[in-house]
Amino acid sequence: MSRPDADAAPSSGDEHGRPDAPLGRVLRILESFDQTHPALTVPELAARTGLPSSSVYRIVRELIAYGLLERAGDGMLRTTLRLWELGTRSAPRLRLRSIALPFMEDLRRIVQQHTQLSVLDGTDTVYLERLQASSGVRNIMSPAQRVPARVTSSGLLLAAYLPPYRQTEILGADVGEHWLVAEPPPGARVHEATIEELRRLTARFRRDNFASLPGWITPDTAGISVPVRDRTGEVVAALSLILDNDPALIDSCLPALRATGASISRFLGWDPPARG
Repeated sequence: MSRPDADAAPSSGDEHGRPDAPLGRVLRILESFDQTHPALTVPELAARTGLPSSSVYRIVRELIAYGLLERAGDGMLRTTLRLWELGTRSAPRLRLRSIALPFMEDLRRIVQQHTQLSVLDGTDTVYLERLQASSGVRNIMSPAQRVPARVTSSGLLLAAYLPPYRQTEILGADVGEHWLVAEPPPGARVHEATIEELRRLTARFRRDNFASLPGWITPDTAGISVPVRDRTGEVVAALSLILDNDPALIDSCLPALRATGASISRFLGWDPPARG
C-alpha cells in the first residue's frame, strides 16, 4: 500500500469553511491574485494560501501547463486570458451585460460620468461592466472585480430587495481582510458603518428605489445606484454612476440614471405598474 502524499492530507478547510480538496487548493491559489496582487511568486502564494510550498509548486506547474497561469520575464506569476475566456462562456449574467451595454454607453455620453453595472454574488458585489469617463473622477473599480456589498451603493441597493436573512448575511459580513479595507489605494478610506446604520440605509434605498453613498470609499467621490429588474420584477442588477461628491451634480445626473435603469429593465421584459 503506497504512502499518502503528506501535502495532500486533508485539513479542516480554508477560512470560508470550504473543504481542502485538490480543486479547493487550485481555487485558493487563483483567488490569491487580485487588484493589489496581480503578480505573485510561489513563496507569496504559499503565504497567502497557507498551503505547503511543495503543493503550491506542483499546482502552479499544472496551471501553467493548462494555460491558466503564466510566468513573466521577471519570474512573477500572473493569471491569463484563458481564465477570462472560460468564465465568460455561457454565463447568463453576460447576456445582461450585453443588453445593458448600449444603454450604459448612452448614459455615459449624456452625463459624462463613470458608469457601472453590478450584481450580487454571495455577500459581494461583482462588476460586470465599467465604462470610464474621460472627464470623470478617479474610479478604483474595474470589470470582474469583487467588492464587499456592504461598502458600495450598488451592493446596499441590491441587498435592500432581499429577504431579511440575506440582508443580515450581507450587512454583517466581515470585510476587514478585503484589499479595499486592509490595503486601500492611496486616498481611499472605506466608511466603517454600523449594522444599525446599514439597516437604515437599505430601508431608505428600497423605499426610494435609489441609493447614494457620498464619500464612503474616497472622500471626494460618491456612488449612486438604481435597480435593474427582469420580467418578473425581481431586481437582478444595479446601474451606478461614480461622480464628484457634489449634491448638485448628483441631483442633476439622477434623472438620466433612473431613466436608463428603467429602459434596461423594460428591455428585459419588466412591465412597470401603472401609477394610480
